[in-house]
Amino acid sequence: MLRHIKELFRIPALQNGVAINKAPLPILSIGNLDNDSSISKLKWSVFTDRSIGGKSEASFEVSTTGNHPINETDGHTGEIRPPSATFSGNLSNMRPAADPTVKRTGYCALKVEMPRSFRVEGYEGLELTVRTDGRSYITNLEVESFFPDELYQGYITGLPGGQWLTIQLPFQDMTLTRLGRMSYIQKELDSTFTLESIGFLIADGKTGPFCLEIANVAAVGRIQCRPLRKPSMSDGNGLKKEKRAGTNLEEDKKTGARSEKSQ
Repeated sequence: MLRHIKELFRIPALQNGVAINKAPLPILSIGNLDNDSSISKLKWSVFTDRSIGGKSEASFEVSTTGNHPINETDGHTGEIRPPSATFSGNLSNMRPAADPTVKRTGYCALKVEMPRSFRVEGYEGLELTVRTDGRSYITNLEVESFFPDELYQGYITGLPGGQWLTIQLPFQDMTLTRLGRMSYIQKELDSTFTLESIGFLIADGKTGPFCLEIANVAAVGRIQCRPLRKPSMSDGNGLKKEKRAGTNLEEDKKTGARSEKSQ
């Protein structure tokens, strides 16, 4: 009896002020339509370089059935697809001939606006279940700030294409950017903030089709595994500094602008 009472009033374990045994906080849910973080309840927008005369194209589609087998001819494994959202399109580095002031194109972005006052408190990072095509992507976090053009960015890179993987992005490793460029003064994103939007960006300098599938995004109280290799980023946002990529849970276990389309 005494043991049960102690368990009831047990204080959560802390690591650097973070409750490491907190349940994950859903930020972007695809399959659970009743959740407040369900994509069906959130406003989303797709942006491309077409607003400045570029030729890139992008779309965002949601499948909530989760029972579509993947066609083996498209380079995937034929596994059953979980409920997911697909950010896909074609990246082009062509610049408008009629406007020589445009120095760089080749980017597509997705932005999902969070409910008002979406508080993230006492968490250490993001956990994402995704499937990439092997290309590098950037996760954008817009948090409440005095500077409206600030974004914190984490990198999804070094993942094998065509596999569903769960990765983690530590908040402390995210890069602060302003107006699309790395800020000279870096403020570490701590474990407590108000999230205004989450998004995904591709600007890896490579032309051709891209596809990022997203099954789930949540904040987690503890980063559990080693990082993937560091990416050498030189993207459309002018980020050239090497930063830590997301951590791959499956691999760790084995080894120990303007809106063009809106919802």
